[in-house]
Amino acid sequence: MEERAIVFWSCDDNDETLSYTDMDEAVEAYLDEHHVEGPLKVYGYSRMEVRYNGGSYGPLEKLLEDLDEEYGSPDDEADDPTEKMREAEAAFIEAVLAEYVPWACETTKTVEIDPVQWIKEHRPDWLEEGA
Repeated sequence: MEERAIVFWSCDDNDETLSYTDMDEAVEAYLDEHHVEGPLKVYGYSRMEVRYNGGSYGPLEKLLEDLDEEYGSPDDEADDPTEKMREAEAAFIEAVLAEYVPWACETTKTVEIDPVQWIKEHRPDWLEEGA
């Protein structure tokens, strides 16, 4: 299985407004607002994988329904899709999914850090007298 790229980081596993693209930025922002004793969990979020299940009906059925409503006989049943139409629908769906970038993310990595060690390495100025 291919590892998905982490696009956001947060120290809140229920974060609905992901904004940090760098783990250290997320840690710094969190520690700037919170006093933490003990390990701190940092969560890496990747974009969700899109799985198209066809919904209640696919784009072909919707198109045929619209065409039949506009141009079909009021006395006849709806037109059935042809094999060529189904192949075109499959190619269309494949092209859309290849280009679609979801906004929704899910946690794919959890890192535990020692906040004191992180501060010593990344923000030693916080340890200075009067800081």
